[in-house]
Amino acid sequence: LGVLYTEQEEWALARDAFIRAVQAKPHDPDFHRNLGLAFARLEDWDLAARSFEKYIELGQAGQRDGWRLQASALRKAGDTAGARAAYEAGLTALGKQPLAEVMRLALGLASLERDAGNEEAVRKVLETYQPVSRAFREAAAKQEAQPQTVDGYEEAAAIENNLLALY
Repeated sequence: LGVLYTEQEEWALARDAFIRAVQAKPHDPDFHRNLGLAFARLEDWDLAARSFEKYIELGQAGQRDGWRLQASALRKAGDTAGARAAYEAGLTALGKQPLAEVMRLALGLASLERDAGNEEAVRKVLETYQPVSRAFREAAAKQEAQPQTVDGYEEAAAIENNLLALY
């Protein structure tokens, strides 16, 4: 039911449906994710962040976007330290694998640090993940005739371009 309300952009009704879903199946990570997305659409950032935290806690290896979603909600709630911790937790959990979500987390952390005025931290993040972004782009080029269509390719390119812009 929540998905139907989401498709109709009835965010308050979607939120209510997902609350009922979470109450019925509290150990289903997808319900927590969807509830967090509904809270985010309603700009209730604190509750969105808590829902994403539960999504991460209950999630499995395939559910990699939780840290980014949580960091984004915390950032919008004004919790820079919490957002930084969420980005870093995701990067630690996923390691330096050439994955689209790693590219997004690294860019998110670099953006947060740039907004905080911490240019040294921006440089460190970009330098740390530049080899990973290069590996991602090289793997995409080997697999696809048009690698720029691969999910995460633009983010990988942005890491390298942002690093170049610092020099």
